[in-house]
Amino acid sequence: MRKVYQDDFSPAKGNALQAAFASIFDLSLDQVPNFIESPEGYESAIETFYQQLVEDGQCFKILLAKDNRVPDGCEEKICILRGKSPRGCFGHVVVARHTKDDTFEMIHDPHPDGTFLDESEAFGWCFFFL
Repeated sequence: MRKVYQDDFSPAKGNALQAAFASIFDLSLDQVPNFIESPEGYESAIETFYQQLVEDGQCFKILLAKDNRVPDGCEEKICILRGKSPRGCFGHVVVARHTKDDTFEMIHDPHPDGTFLDESEAFGWCFFFL
């Protein structure tokens, strides 16, 4: 996996999501759109771009409950995980692996300081790619 880092650090408008996606798929930052800026919303923009990138590819977003449970079949899968940024009161995403014991192992933070997510708060969602 290529480690791609964000270059826009604006809260709620930065490009961590773009950098996380680029990292997972071994692309450069300029090969991936900034999904946050998409008029149809980031979720639809990710789905559209992924389907263009991977023929017959499926991706899906899971809203996480307080216990972070995800459906069976996602064990050991790489995902984009959203939670609270450790740098302030706003969201952030990282690349993570969903483990067999229903936890997340954070493996790449697109923010250069590498502090990942604030684990004192529940994660918000994860995005899987199949």
